[in-house]
Amino acid sequence: MNRTTLTKILSNSTFADTTIPYRTFVDEDKRLIAVANSFSTQWSGRNISIWSTSILLYDLDTLELKNFVDNLDYPVNDLSFHPKEKNIALGIGRYDGGAYYEGELLLWNYETNELNSILADNREVIKCSFSPNGDKLSFTLNPTDDLDCPDYTDKQYDLDFPILTKIKLDNLSPVLVNDHIDNFNIEDYNNRLSNADRVLTDISNQKKQVYKNRNLIWDIVFISKNEIALARNNATVEIWNIDTGTVREIKLFNNGDCVELFFNSSNNSLLVNLWSRDFQSENTNELFSIDLSNLEFQEVINCSHIISKSKNNYFLARQVDHSEKTKKDFILNPSYKVVFEKRIGHYDLFNHYLRIDNSELLYYLVGNPKEQYQNKTLCSINPGTFEIKEVWQLEKQPNHFNDLNGIKINDYIIISGKVYSSNRNPYDTQELFCIDLVTKKEKWLKTVGSQVCSFAILDNNSTLVLALTNGQIELIESENGKTIEVINRSKNQSFARPLSLATFDNKIAVGLTNGQIEIYER
Repeated sequence: MNRTTLTKILSNSTFADTTIPYRTFVDEDKRLIAVANSFSTQWSGRNISIWSTSILLYDLDTLELKNFVDNLDYPVNDLSFHPKEKNIALGIGRYDGGAYYEGELLLWNYETNELNSILADNREVIKCSFSPNGDKLSFTLNPTDDLDCPDYTDKQYDLDFPILTKIKLDNLSPVLVNDHIDNFNIEDYNNRLSNADRVLTDISNQKKQVYKNRNLIWDIVFISKNEIALARNNATVEIWNIDTGTVREIKLFNNGDCVELFFNSSNNSLLVNLWSRDFQSENTNELFSIDLSNLEFQEVINCSHIISKSKNNYFLARQVDHSEKTKKDFILNPSYKVVFEKRIGHYDLFNHYLRIDNSELLYYLVGNPKEQYQNKTLCSINPGTFEIKEVWQLEKQPNHFNDLNGIKINDYIIISGKVYSSNRNPYDTQELFCIDLVTKKEKWLKTVGSQVCSFAILDNNSTLVLALTNGQIELIESENGKTIEVINRSKNQSFARPLSLATFDNKIAVGLTNGQIEIYER
């Protein structure tokens, strides 16, 4: 039996484990830099259940990652290095959006990776600092809430260090009290992003290296045996030669995320779906084509749609506006001209996302009745004749799925989805099942450990490759659903997770949330 081996990791940036860094902290001796980092993978067309709030600790001399803490419950507001010990205090927290300021005061030993919460209370910590000799830890808290809190003040407390047990605030007296001022605005947040970018860029330049703040490989596709194209955030597409490690880049716009990417073999071009992140705009996306012969690009259409591709390079654009009831779906031909328009029905990112590529037909999900999200049916549309057919009744009340995706292999369509309600599996189970298009029956059913964010095919259609949001890559026999191999990526010493997959012959290219590319061979 073939085994899958990691052959190389491609990256063209320092601080390569960061995704969206928003704060930086340097220790007194300028030996270490801690980078507060976060990201999520939801966009207007799809919900992918990956999010992260982390602290990454780098050596300032080598720029190598020394350690990290992932899955923090709240953003990092402040951080302090102990002057003598290998301890870091973290002040984390945020406003919950409705009433309460939540958070923690954490102590992280970055040598042992032990992480402890110091306070018994759930309170947002906005500042923290060790004293010069390290025998005191000061921290400042926001008020408890903005409802009926009679004491709407920020309070500073001092603790003796080391701290051996959890502390209750009722047992402490504040050393400083100030009136609380709500002054958050989006410009402050954007400035923090810019400042973090500038700091990491300057440090890299001093080492005669390059930092590029564009990560999150939303999509990846082979354009030849040794070349892959990547869709990144920061409105950038990259083309990598995986043999030489060289890269060419195409900057489409000032900002936005390239969330979908397709190779059009009819005219040797790429079609890119750029999401603007502007939720207030009527059209949140732009489609661009990139001529691979000269890397020149042009806008195809301004829209608000997700895309899927047929084998013959027709593209179904499914509108993603959950509130607008008249917006139409459309089909582009290989020359990127609109050849068909129709209102298929209601869309929301939790229920209707489906991308089945490289089949003779185009596929989509629609509710019954069509302007709602329940009783979903899998339908096909012929891109040549525009004939629409119902393929499979996916659910019937009370059964219901969220976060769906799929792939077609031979005469099978394989669907993944999270159980919202079902008579065969409990809530939150991730199901994977195979529909036989010839017999019109379900061929096999299994559960997987987390959401499937990307599919690919290997071994002449006999093997299905899954990228899971828990960080694993799983290989499954398409004929019976039997697991062949699970690639445990924790051995790669990276907490980044796979977001996108592409295959060519025996190669697997994996796009990660931190912007690196893992290349496997089987």
